[in-house]
Amino acid sequence: MLTATVAVMALVFVLLSVWLFAEKWSARLDVHRYRRSLEAALGSTTRSLGLSRNLDRLSELREILDVPGGAIEEWILVDETGRIVTGGPQAPRVGLIDVQAVHMRYDVSVPFDAPRGRRWRLFARSSGLGGTIFGGMGEMLLVVALGTLFLVTMLYGLMDRLVLRPLSEVVAAAQKLERGGVPGKLLGEERFDEVGTLLRSFNRMAQEVGETRRTLESRVADAVSQYRGAQRQLAVAQRLSATGKLAAGIAHEINNPLGGMMNAARSIRGSATDGTREAEYAELILDGLDRIGRTVQGMLQFSRAASPEDVGPVSVESIVEAARGFCLHRLREEGIELDVSVPGGLPPVTGEQHELQQVVLNLLVNAIDAVVEGGEGAGGGGGGEKRISVSARAEGERVEMLVCDTGPGMDETTLEQAFDIFFTTKGPETGTGLGLSVVHQIVSDHGGEVSLESKPGEGTTVTVSLSAARSADDGEKA
Repeated sequence: MLTATVAVMALVFVLLSVWLFAEKWSARLDVHRYRRSLEAALGSTTRSLGLSRNLDRLSELREILDVPGGAIEEWILVDETGRIVTGGPQAPRVGLIDVQAVHMRYDVSVPFDAPRGRRWRLFARSSGLGGTIFGGMGEMLLVVALGTLFLVTMLYGLMDRLVLRPLSEVVAAAQKLERGGVPGKLLGEERFDEVGTLLRSFNRMAQEVGETRRTLESRVADAVSQYRGAQRQLAVAQRLSATGKLAAGIAHEINNPLGGMMNAARSIRGSATDGTREAEYAELILDGLDRIGRTVQGMLQFSRAASPEDVGPVSVESIVEAARGFCLHRLREEGIELDVSVPGGLPPVTGEQHELQQVVLNLLVNAIDAVVEGGEGAGGGGGGEKRISVSARAEGERVEMLVCDTGPGMDETTLEQAFDIFFTTKGPETGTGLGLSVVHQIVSDHGGEVSLESKPGEGTTVTVSLSAARSADDGEKA
């Protein structure tokens, strides 16, 4: 824009210069014609006075040429020797002059023959005659040049303030936005010209881009978190599936000889006298074989899935109450407070009654062991408070059961291995490492999800999510 403006100004300057030159040339031609006419008039005047025959009539010549406001501004009469014979009021005094200098000073020169064969010349300068063709035009061109320079300077200053600076700020903000930064709000939105419209549009665009970027970053973070959670769930499910098959094979191999060994041990105990070493050893063998039997039974249950005919709507309240009944004795013995909060209008879940009871029972047993461990440890979770809470809630088309305890909690490493089969943080006398593995297997077989939330010293929360059973009305609507 500035370049185009300067080019237009330069073109105007050139055209104006050409016009002034043409005007001056035309004026010069007029001056030339005027000089010829003035010389002719002066020649006619000297002839009419008869100066070539009678010089006494010079006073009449002075009267004619010295008219105030007339065409003749200054005049002199010079003889052939260069001596001034007479002249006007502004003419030099009588004396010798340089004829060449006289030619440069005066515009009109009229020769005439004086008496006695002398040759005189009349020099005159007219107020209507100018100098050279460039006389005066230089001043006009200088004024035009200075005016053009002033206009260009003012124009550049205005463009720099009103256009160039805002555009440079827009460019810098756009580059910052391109690099992923957050540019500040550009000033100048109150302007009503095109630049103001550009600034308002850019600020709105930058705000929308920033909001879109923040939304995308949040969604990407959520997607990454969900992906990692699903990946962990998949890894746990794959490990449990592989170890479940292995456990089933081992359990079957162990179960058959285990029954024979237990029968043999019972026979030895029956034939031994009470209080003898044989009876004591037989009792130890039976106790050990019984523990092995319970472990094998848990491994078989871990690998066994419910049959389709056993699956149906199951009341969450009944599941919790049944599991609670199995744990009442130990809860009283350990002095643990159990809070149950299951709404009466909660929809049932789809599953097998006994397996879902096993899920809640295993979670309650783990919670009791954790609370007992926390109460015995220094500064256990909840500051030594022994409490377990069981609650349920509806979340859309799913029902969630939550079991929370005030135990010592778990760190990140323990959380990652919690669902692994045979992994346990309990002592060898109370822990088999099958509780959470069985829970995960049963919940997965029911199409649900189980998750753990825990921090050291803050207890543990286990969330089981299952599909809500569809009522007959829902089936008809579908």
